Amino acid sequence: RMAFGPFAVKTSFGETTIANPTTATAFLRALGPSYRTTYHWKVAERMLEVAWTSAEAEDMAAQAFKIALEADDLLID
Repeated sequence: RMAFGPFAVKTSFGETTIANPTTATAFLRALGPSYRTTYHWKVAERMLEVAWTSAEAEDMAAQAFKIALEADDLLID
């Protein structure tokens, strides 16, 4: 089983680490509308909503979240 994260993420106040779906959801909900209305963030949000249902769902949520971060250059390598 692949664990969720951790993801090093750029924020408006510096950087933070996101290591679970709950924190990822809070981060996503704190994003401005210009981010949240894009397709990749909508997909990530939907996947995070069901991440708790199974290990596979959590893995898929992690992938969707990572793709959204990369699409907006928010992921720190």
